[in-house]
Amino acid sequence: MAEEFSAEDFCTTLFDEFLFVGLTRDNVTRHMLKLLWYVHNKLPPGRLATLMKAIQPTTGHNETVHKLYETLQERIGTTIHEGPISEQQEVDFDSPLKSVPTPGPAYMQ
Repeated sequence: MAEEFSAEDFCTTLFDEFLFVGLTRDNVTRHMLKLLWYVHNKLPPGRLATLMKAIQPTTGHNETVHKLYETLQERIGTTIHEGPISEQQEVDFDSPLKSVPTPGPAYMQ
């Protein structure tokens, strides 16, 4: 199911045509925030930015929605910073273990 959130047509159907309709209600916003908690790293970055802007709580939302939104923002921020590091670690080609012979297969003995 995680792969489906990276598909644009699935996201359009789920978010734009289904969930955005009820965003004025606290429970829909809360459920959408909880869904994003688990799938935010599967969504395309543009879609995630649009969703976060759309579900930003207003003064009409209760305190729980505000806290959940702030926590989700922190989680998304830490996930971005803890993402895979693109730098390759330098391999030490001057290892003293290069001169140690490796054992042969067990069937050769």
